[in-house]
Amino acid sequence: MQVDVVADYEHILHRSASGLRSCKEVLALIKERAAIEEAYGAALVRQSRSAAGSLERGTARLGWYSFRSTTEALGRTHLELAAHFAADGTALAYLRDRLAAQHKALASDGGAALRECRAAAAAAGRAKARAARAARELEAALLLEPPRGAEAKAADALRALCALLPSLLRRFERDEARRVDSLKLALKKLLAAQEEALGAARPLVYAAADMVDAIDAADDVAQFRGELQCGGRGGGVGRYLEAQRVEMEKVEAVVNGGEGAEGGAAAAGGGGGAGGGAAGGGGGGGGGGGGGGGGGGVWSHVREMDRATRVTNDFLALTTGEAFAGGLDVREAAGGRHLVAAAPSDLALRVEYVLPSGNRLVRVAEGELLLEMETRVVLPPELEAKARMRHLAEEAEAAGGGGSVVGSLVWSALAAVGGEAPRAAALWKGGEARGLELPEILEALGGDTELAHGFAFLPQAFLGCDWSGHVHVTVQHDRGVHSMTLAVSPQAARVLAGHSAVPPMLTVSSRREVLLDVLSGKMEATRAVLTSKVMVSDLSKLLVFKSAFRFKKAYYEAFKNSLKAQHPPRAAPSDARARLDASPPDAALLAELAVLDDPPLQEALLFALYSYCGSEWSGDVVFIVDGGAPFTATFTLDPAGHRIKVALGRPSRAHAHVVTCDRQVFLDVLTGQFEVTAAIMSGQMQTDDFTAMMGFKRAFKFEKAAFHEFCAHRAALAAPPAASAPPPAAADPSPSPSPAAAERRLTDEQSRQLDGLADDAELQFAASFLFVAFEQSSMEIRLLCHLSDGAAPRALAICVSPAGVALHAPPPPGLEPTCTVSCARETLMAIIRGELDATAAIVGGQVAVDDLAQIMCFKMAFRLERAAFDAYLASRAP
Repeated sequence: MQVDVVADYEHILHRSASGLRSCKEVLALIKERAAIEEAYGAALVRQSRSAAGSLERGTARLGWYSFRSTTEALGRTHLELAAHFAADGTALAYLRDRLAAQHKALASDGGAALRECRAAAAAAGRAKARAARAARELEAALLLEPPRGAEAKAADALRALCALLPSLLRRFERDEARRVDSLKLALKKLLAAQEEALGAARPLVYAAADMVDAIDAADDVAQFRGELQCGGRGGGVGRYLEAQRVEMEKVEAVVNGGEGAEGGAAAAGGGGGAGGGAAGGGGGGGGGGGGGGGGGGVWSHVREMDRATRVTNDFLALTTGEAFAGGLDVREAAGGRHLVAAAPSDLALRVEYVLPSGNRLVRVAEGELLLEMETRVVLPPELEAKARMRHLAEEAEAAGGGGSVVGSLVWSALAAVGGEAPRAAALWKGGEARGLELPEILEALGGDTELAHGFAFLPQAFLGCDWSGHVHVTVQHDRGVHSMTLAVSPQAARVLAGHSAVPPMLTVSSRREVLLDVLSGKMEATRAVLTSKVMVSDLSKLLVFKSAFRFKKAYYEAFKNSLKAQHPPRAAPSDARARLDASPPDAALLAELAVLDDPPLQEALLFALYSYCGSEWSGDVVFIVDGGAPFTATFTLDPAGHRIKVALGRPSRAHAHVVTCDRQVFLDVLTGQFEVTAAIMSGQMQTDDFTAMMGFKRAFKFEKAAFHEFCAHRAALAAPPAASAPPPAAADPSPSPSPAAAERRLTDEQSRQLDGLADDAELQFAASFLFVAFEQSSMEIRLLCHLSDGAAPRALAICVSPAGVALHAPPPPGLEPTCTVSCARETLMAIIRGELDATAAIVGGQVAVDDLAQIMCFKMAFRLERAAFDAYLASRAP
């Protein structure tokens, strides 16, 4: 029975490991296939877009259209397949984690049960052997000396017990067999569940394989090649292009009704012959047959695309007046008479004209045209008036003499009266005429530097236009909404705060990240609108607006580099004391800080102003400080410098980077008693942007010694100078190792706590320094250290509380640690002696902790410096 249990358990464990390994292999295959499909699809999409510049060359324009559309469709299909693979990979990753957890539980729980079973079987065997040996000894004794009286009764009882032993052993074995059977049943159920999970994942893999087979099928490849037939090399290319041109002319004639069914057949035959001669066989003939089909298949799609393009171009040219600027050459559809129209009024009412693009145009009313009998074109009133006055000016100029001067004056006056000048004059009123500069934009956006750079780039990216208007921009971010206005005129583009009172020509709404991608050239504006990442009120006006700006990545990077060049980092003095001597605080700064009516905070904020070390990061960091009367401290950082603003109460508008904390925590951070990272990790300081806080931390040098030195120097400067003797040198208030602290002796209780480390004198002495290096702590920390030095491991508990430090070696049984640390013995001693920083040891992998916030608070409770340890060592020397 024991052998069967072991074999069954090992077999089940092997099958579980095999299933987990198979799941991992399938997951790796799915991920690799997803990466391949994504790369291939992206390459196809890039290939289709790279052919855009060749659309106007040669006579194979429709072939290029077909190539682009088919290639892009195939690329998007591959991208969809990659997305399906990614989803399947996510499901398989979840399944892999479940299987790994179940396999781990199977190995641990089953192993324990197997060990118990083996131990029970071994104990039963030993009991049987002892019972048999005792029975043999008893029988031998009875044979040598028969029992008498009470001895006979004892012998009978012993015999009865020996007779019962087999039944007891059988019952014990039966119970153990039931336990083993229940364990085997549980293991089989677990294995069945794993197999069901794998079976549920198999359809996903099969479906993905079917999609790959469908895409790679020969039918799709043949259809793709059939739509993209190409001639041979050398002189056959020219013949094929000529045949294609003739074929397309005939096909267009058939589609437009110029020829009948016989013409379509002739086109098919002629196209087939020409195509066959060019391609050298059946390939050309097939191409000709496809051409004779007329409007079916890809050709109808391309014609609709071409027609929509022509209608859009004519619509934009007519609405903006560009079509009439140099005279519009049109032809009457009925009589064929040519006409050059300098204004819409030159076109007769209800007469159909043919534009150079082939579109039909009818003037249905004053200032209203009808394009292709379905698109209504409404002309602005000023465009009609300007066209008439331009015609008069040209006639006066053609008359000669002073008429040319009169004509130019009339046209200039007209441009000022009926065109853009009145709108521009109404657009720029008061302070709007200059727009916002970068600091003002930064303040309007709540200190969001990246978004402010994007809006400041708009006037620089302006190319020029012949229209005027306001664009209302709404930017959504995590803390609310920003509203800005872009005022555009033919002369310039200006950024205004909020939404202006002028009715906008266009409204734009998007997320902050999407708008930054559009402004920096990473995302095309039209694509962002089509994918619903940006919402606009009018797509046609967006196209007009987009044509007036250059949103390119290279230009945006050059703009940001120019901003950095304008504000190079200035060389700051070495310390806060030197900065204070170089530039004492003025009355305005002291008045700004006096709003708080809190001298310690005023001194700390003044120290922060002089402890600035420079920053590559730009933006505002707003501290909302509670505790008593709440106030707001705003730190504005940029490479050119920094400034601090203090105001009572909470901020009235949203800011990009907000930090909330209590007064004491804020004061401890500014004075160097509490590290910024430790304050955030312990939850005493809450921030919505950790990156901004790291930039804030690197920009300042908050040290306790520097703060004490700064305060002492301020007091020395404020004290009146002595009349006769020179002023004594200011005592260094930095927390250098004081003799009193170094020579402080340990108490009897502290010495007793170190007795557990008596076998390791070096570790005992290093641990004794913790009693001397302790400064203060506002919370209770129970640190359990697992030390290893290649020999037997050692456990040491360090308990920190506001009352002091307590050491326990070994830790008491009921101790509940708040943080567990694993490291080498030498590493712990190096940290205590100040030779190794605790944070650097954690980052370097020398120390493993389970609660980083607790270890940061533990670090702040001690002053572990090499100088202090050397002073302590010297004081304990004999």
